[in-house]
Amino acid sequence: MIFISIGTERFEFKRICKYINKLLQQENELFKDMPNKDKIFNKIIVQHGTTKCNISHLKVEAHEFVPFNVFVKNIQDANIVIMHAGVGSFLDTITRGKIPILVPRKPELKEHLDDQQLQVSKVLQKAYNIPIAYSFEQLVEHIKNYDTYKLKIKSHKQPLIDFLDNWVCPK
Repeated sequence: MIFISIGTERFEFKRICKYINKLLQQENELFKDMPNKDKIFNKIIVQHGTTKCNISHLKVEAHEFVPFNVFVKNIQDANIVIMHAGVGSFLDTITRGKIPILVPRKPELKEHLDDQQLQVSKVLQKAYNIPIAYSFEQLVEHIKNYDTYKLKIKSHKQPLIDFLDNWVCPK
């Protein structure tokens, strides 16, 4: 199962919806050699927030919002987690031992007010080798290589919080 969280931001994130549709349309071609493809792609749960995602596929279960306990269960049950680059969602994911593929929102596409998700993504990629997808092609590669990613943050979320705190507010 793949869990995709677009977040609850008021800005629409149509680009990731296009990526999801394209993944579904080209799934057999793109992932034909992927081990466990049928197990991974058997179901896709999308939490889309305020974004109007036009995804109609038998494998897709779409929700505007989900309660936090359902959000956490989706993360825990997922074989692959894909999400926007919000720090809160990222922390919720790594705390459960999963590595998210981050798709940062881009302000030039009116997906966010500023470039904070791009900045955070670059820091997380450099410090913790978190996979970042700036394009559809990168998303496909990260899905194919998902099993090779190892979580470099072993303890609870405090080391990452300290790291981000020092990055945002240097002492």
